[in-house]
Amino acid sequence: MSIEIRNLSFEYSFPKTKVLQNINLKIEKGEVVALMGGSGSGKSTLIKIISSFLKPTSGEVFVNGDKVVLNHPFKSIAYVSQSSTKTLFPWLTVENNIYYPNKLRNQLNHETKKYCDELLKILEIEHRRKSFPLKLSGGEQKRLSLAVSLSYQPEIILLDEPFSGIDFKLAEELWDVLYLDFQKRNPTVLFVTHSLDEATILADRVIFLNNLKGLSKTEKNILDFEQNHIVNNHKERYKLLLNPSVVNYRNYLLENFNLAVNE
Repeated sequence: MSIEIRNLSFEYSFPKTKVLQNINLKIEKGEVVALMGGSGSGKSTLIKIISSFLKPTSGEVFVNGDKVVLNHPFKSIAYVSQSSTKTLFPWLTVENNIYYPNKLRNQLNHETKKYCDELLKILEIEHRRKSFPLKLSGGEQKRLSLAVSLSYQPEIILLDEPFSGIDFKLAEELWDVLYLDFQKRNPTVLFVTHSLDEATILADRVIFLNNLKGLSKTEKNILDFEQNHIVNNHKERYKLLLNPSVVNYRNYLLENFNLAVNE
């Protein structure tokens, strides 16, 4: 499924703050796109608009040609917020949390249960399947939230800083989990990150949102960087950070980010 954003702007009413202005962007089916930018540039806001949780002030968003309508999310879209607990039901066990999306869709059967159980194993939380979310550590909650978002094999995955607040070792493991899922199922992915490492080794493409407060009329509000051709292999993702081609691409991103911020 593709995502298309046309002439989109958004401003908060109280206090009145313009966050996004005339954004035009297309993400093709199967693309993995990293969304970066400074604080207040509207990254999380854009994700929430695509998820149908916020209505744009002007402009439109289309998923596979169908317009996104406020509070009417598409069944094939998964959204993972910055806070793991917001996407988990505290009164349901780990097992029932991960089964719930398929149960809601009347798709809970032997095959979907098997897929969910495999996710629990891969994410190393199978031993906590009878526990409740509030009894889990922060890292376990992050893993469960990720498992829930993948449990029904969505065609579009929207991730808002999915690795924030967790240690680097766990982040490395989750990079591998996500990358293998992306390779296997070919979903369309848009993820917000502040990490150049994550953007470099997970994304096919990197988008940079400029902060409107420091933006002159002649500057671009969105920078769309050239395609990353490095990531299409099955090595452990963190090991790629030492690859000379990956280092060069990361430096290319960093140099252009600095130019955008300092203009």
